[in-house]
Amino acid sequence: MKPLSVIVPTASRPEFLETALQSISRQTAASEIHEVLVSENLQNRASEAICRKFPELPIRYILQDPPLSQVGHFDYLFRTARAEFVALVCDDDWWAPGHLQAALEALVKDGDAVARFSACLYLPSEVDTRGWIFRSPMLWLAAGRPSYCDLWRLRQDQGLATAWLMTPFHTSSIVVRREALLSAAPHVVRSHVYQADRTLHARLATTGRILYDPIVDTFVRWHPGALTQRLASAERESAYRECTEQIYKLSFEHGIDPVSAWHAYLSDAPEGMAEELGPVFRRALGDEKLAEYGFQKFILPGLPARALRRARRIWKRAVLRAIGSEQ
Repeated sequence: MKPLSVIVPTASRPEFLETALQSISRQTAASEIHEVLVSENLQNRASEAICRKFPELPIRYILQDPPLSQVGHFDYLFRTARAEFVALVCDDDWWAPGHLQAALEALVKDGDAVARFSACLYLPSEVDTRGWIFRSPMLWLAAGRPSYCDLWRLRQDQGLATAWLMTPFHTSSIVVRREALLSAAPHVVRSHVYQADRTLHARLATTGRILYDPIVDTFVRWHPGALTQRLASAERESAYRECTEQIYKLSFEHGIDPVSAWHAYLSDAPEGMAEELGPVFRRALGDEKLAEYGFQKFILPGLPARALRRARRIWKRAVLRAIGSEQ
């Protein structure tokens, strides 16, 4: 059997699915793909017609009838994939040609690593030139401040501490050992849909080292149909805090104190980074927990003090511009 299963969950988005399949077809490691599982979860058979455009791929098309929940759909595909390594790309995302080859080489070389992720470029469409890279400085700190041209290796404590506060990776960039994926799957299927990927990352961290390539090879379509833009803000934030607490407990079950870990990671952090990290800490913990855990520096001051601080920043920038124009 070839070493790679590629799973593509889709839900009535054939126009996006075609781009995802094109990117799979162009993979330099296409010869290593055992199967491409395309699973339609909203009964739109137009996706089957799209699959027929790629006879060079070993596509197995599945129509879910009746449809599954979103996390149930992912769980089904996790359990259906048969190869040693499983790669996932959502139907609205796509890969650079070397994505699978780089991941497979890294995982084969490092037998203790259970998964490899990569940096992502977020774009409104394939043709749009405006986008942004998601690569959090929190991940950089937890990984030991490695070079941005090296493959980052996160131990169990580093992976859990990062997932405690944020979703460190995008799941469309994952290539994972099937055994580790199946171990994490029962916990993912019980999680809130908005935190399923974060739960997956935390559970994978308990099973072995996680690899992360800070160089972009995955492209994420940012569009109105994306889950994060469909859920109400209150539901998102409630699910986020609940997941934070669950990963806190999970960390201690594995002998890891994420609070102590973050105090160590933050020691001698580069100047100015605290302002960038503050929103992440506040979202995950809230003021009460920030104070309890000794992260008071991330608690926002009252509104008058914030307004004064902002005014000072604006004034400082104006002065620097004026000085620059006189030189």
